[in-house]
Amino acid sequence: MSWSSTLSSGYSSLDEDSELEQFYTARTSFLWKPRRKPHDKDGKPARMECQTLTREEIEQMIKVYNSQVNNKFGMELLPDSGFTGFIKVQMHLQRPVSVAGAVGTAVSSPSLNDTGQRTTFYLPRGTEKQVHLSNLNMAGEVISALLHKFHVLDNPRKFALFQCSGPASCMTKRKLEDEENPLHLRLLAGPDMTATRFVLQENETGEVIWDAFTIPELHNFLLILEREEKTYVQKVQEKYSSFQEKLQEALATRKPG
Repeated sequence: MSWSSTLSSGYSSLDEDSELEQFYTARTSFLWKPRRKPHDKDGKPARMECQTLTREEIEQMIKVYNSQVNNKFGMELLPDSGFTGFIKVQMHLQRPVSVAGAVGTAVSSPSLNDTGQRTTFYLPRGTEKQVHLSNLNMAGEVISALLHKFHVLDNPRKFALFQCSGPASCMTKRKLEDEENPLHLRLLAGPDMTATRFVLQENETGEVIWDAFTIPELHNFLLILEREEKTYVQKVQEKYSSFQEKLQEALATRKPG
């Protein structure tokens, strides 16, 4: 897949009050429906199988889906029985990201500029984007498209798309494989965000792969850690200073013996 500075290749992001911005190509194919086999005796997770749906089944599911959403966020059935539509992705990033230039809506942090073009910032937690795609676009493509939209320079492999299901009190979270199709999952789950929602987070590999970061990024992490350390030390000092004042006041109001 190729990218261009004109963002004219077909995939798109839709803000509530903005025009459609094109930034990658939507492709189409038949819908597959996940079907689980019973658990094996050894207790391993059930495997997923693909069940092809007929055009009539797809059309009926899309009609039901569209009856429950705003018109501009509905799905569209295509002549080849593929379909296009929107998914909402929440950005829940814990670490700062590197971008090409400044982003006005971001929470900036001290940064080291690489040739004057690289800036590091914290993306506000909970930021949401409506992504337009087809039933052939995979999770890995959605990740790359979102990073491209925000001008993020980090390697897409640092991030993963998660499918979160159920209410917050008993939510389950599953990491999508790069080859999975989010729009399939959205259609099968329906538009209810409490049933299924998609979240972009750092890739949970268990350990930080420091080799994946650039030298400016590593230097910037040191600056951020120093700032956080100073803030934490200041809070601890203020806490114990308050305790000392209260103890001194208590001692001043009491007489010996």
